[in-house]
Amino acid sequence: MLNQIGFANMAKSMTYALDYLRDGKMHAIASVTSTPFDIFVYEIFVSLTHGLKVVMANNNEHRNPKLLDSLIRKHGVDVMTVTPSLMKINYDNREKDTALARVKNMVFGGEPLPQKFVDDLRALSSDITIFNIYGPSEITILCNVQNLNGEEEITVGPPTKNCQIHILDKNMNRVPIGVVGEIYISGIQVGLGYINKPERTAKVFLDNPFGPGKIYKSGDIGKWTFDGKVQVLGRVDNQIKLRGLRIELGEIENKMSQIEGITSCVVNKVTVDDKEALCGYYVTGQNISENKVREFLRKFLPQYMVPTYIMKLDEMPYTINRKIDRKALPLPETTPKVAKEPVVDIDKFNSNEEKLMQIWKDILKVDNISIDDNFFDIGGDSISAINMQIEALKYGLNFEYADIFNFPTIRKLSHKLPTIKDDFIEKYDYSKVNDVLARNTTKNLSTISKAKIRRCFSNRWNRIFRFSHYI
Repeated sequence: MLNQIGFANMAKSMTYALDYLRDGKMHAIASVTSTPFDIFVYEIFVSLTHGLKVVMANNNEHRNPKLLDSLIRKHGVDVMTVTPSLMKINYDNREKDTALARVKNMVFGGEPLPQKFVDDLRALSSDITIFNIYGPSEITILCNVQNLNGEEEITVGPPTKNCQIHILDKNMNRVPIGVVGEIYISGIQVGLGYINKPERTAKVFLDNPFGPGKIYKSGDIGKWTFDGKVQVLGRVDNQIKLRGLRIELGEIENKMSQIEGITSCVVNKVTVDDKEALCGYYVTGQNISENKVREFLRKFLPQYMVPTYIMKLDEMPYTINRKIDRKALPLPETTPKVAKEPVVDIDKFNSNEEKLMQIWKDILKVDNISIDDNFFDIGGDSISAINMQIEALKYGLNFEYADIFNFPTIRKLSHKLPTIKDDFIEKYDYSKVNDVLARNTTKNLSTISKAKIRRCFSNRWNRIFRFSHYI
């Protein structure tokens, strides 16, 4: 339930936040948002209260880039408010002389806005102005707006008039600048709650410890920048915990989106064969392999944040509101299981590579492993790495836990280990040799009889003669 005061404040505050609303020009906005989506309400209220012409796109024009292109040209559209995902579809399927370049004011909301996409849009036309907005429906649609012109990083800006942003820890204490916390919102735009859902209302519409009225628990995570702006980093439910490590999926997605040619990407936590893992999904019109994506991520992210599975999709599944539907993403295919075989005696193997190969098969429960497979690409994780190190120690293969991450293939890891020859030399008993060398002095030489010296040289000469004759 929202109230009229909140709507009036939201519409009026946009006058100060969106430059095109006060420049005195006649503007036309194309409404391409589904009616159940809160941005549709924003489009109508803000546009009509500021004298804009609203051009309603039909269902076909929503989804067909060519038809939308014609709509923009026909009605002189120069303003659009969309999710990044929807605009990305139109951008990726644009004509050479695209009408998107005529849309000089682009307002994005509903999901994170990648920096790379902002750069792509600016390449269409040098005078495009891009706004990034933020706000849950429960606080009357939006409470932050940022003009990204001249900005070095993507933020949603400061709160709008009569709205307050609080970034708090789990005990509802304010966190310092730059520290990630959950976003809470207070002010006159905060709604009254959910109709006929008192329990749900009580969980997120809380008494405001910092002032009058209610404070809304958004479920989003973010942080303050040093110039008083807010960076929204994702959802609390997208900040997952995997094997004891806290991971922000949006951080991985941001890195994936920086790969040239990837048009859309998302990362999910999946359960495969009763094991939790990360899976990265991406869409591209170019020949970008899963391995290339994985290797790129390894350059910028710690190993535990690199998805175990990478899947290339023809297209992303979307909800009715044109957001990526995480629940509809396919599960990755698993590596074939090892067939049941008799227990293998690893001690009988002659090389370190053979021993490691069998240990990996036993630990990871997979077959068809090559010496150049990455341990973490074929199902390995921090826990199985510990098990692998322990198992290797049983067979005299001694290496550090960190070596598994630094040398994650059998070939590389085996090079870190002493070979059987090296091991033999290292463990050989040199005491008898050292004893002989210790006696080999000029003083002892005088005690050796001449007959013994002649026999020694005679035997050695005969061996040399026989060897040369054999050759």
